Amino acid sequence: MKHYFELAFMLVLFFMGTACQNEGESNIAKFKSNTESGNKVIDYSKVILKIERGAFHYDTFIVDQEAVRFLPKEERTGTNKADLKYYTASTTKISKEDFKELIDFVLINDFLRMENYYEDLSSCQSDLKISLTIGDKVKIIHCSDFQRGCPDLIYQIENKVIDLHGKQLQRKFLPG
Repeated sequence: MKHYFELAFMLVLFFMGTACQNEGESNIAKFKSNTESGNKVIDYSKVILKIERGAFHYDTFIVDQEAVRFLPKEERTGTNKADLKYYTASTTKISKEDFKELIDFVLINDFLRMENYYEDLSSCQSDLKISLTIGDKVKIIHCSDFQRGCPDLIYQIENKVIDLHGKQLQRKFLPG
């Protein structure tokens, strides 16, 4: 009879140890899953998205949880009305929800896992660089040409920011 109690006691200890081990593994798996899928808690007040366009534009959009800021290469006043908006700095207020939606779109589509540089060797290029700052971490993706060899996501992010800004500052294409 004594052996039965010892055996039962050992089985109880074994199953308790296994249950605790599985619970620990389960929590680790959940943490890894959340981290890999981007489900970490983000302090959106410490997030900045920056878009720099090259070629004809050489301008910058800076987006934070309060506004989309447009910074032209240079400001001009003597330009025709159609092009004036491309040479005038402007700011558009945005909601925190719109900003969160934009950043979530960027993160869900694996921006942080993308290569840092995409090169196209054609002779006529218009580069596009997107920087995402979260706290003290920065991820920069640079495409030598926004049309050729650049992942679709980068072009989509540029267009979403242009839409949020609301001044129709889409890329202008030069003839040729």
